[in-house]
Amino acid sequence: MVRTEAVARLRAHREALYRMGIEHVALFGSTVADGAHGDSDLSLAVRLRPDVRPGRDFFTLDERVGTLVGVAVDTARIEVPLACAAAELALEN
Repeated sequence: MVRTEAVARLRAHREALYRMGIEHVALFGSTVADGAHGDSDLSLAVRLRPDVRPGRDFFTLDERVGTLVGVAVDTARIEVPLACAAAELALEN
């Protein structure tokens, strides 16, 4: 799946993703570089809403989002906004 198609599918399901507990989604991996093949999964970094506590539902998130957008999905959880994470890493060096 190319990047523009992935973004369009995610935007089309924005409300459903929010109901699943996802506050923010960022693409990464081969889809971002438009290098995905037919069997490539969609790699997503997700930040959960503050009111969501990860539990059993988080472990099925890949499957539920994949069913929603029509392609296999691999999610990685973001704990803090990316800008904050970058700032924190800069402070550590």
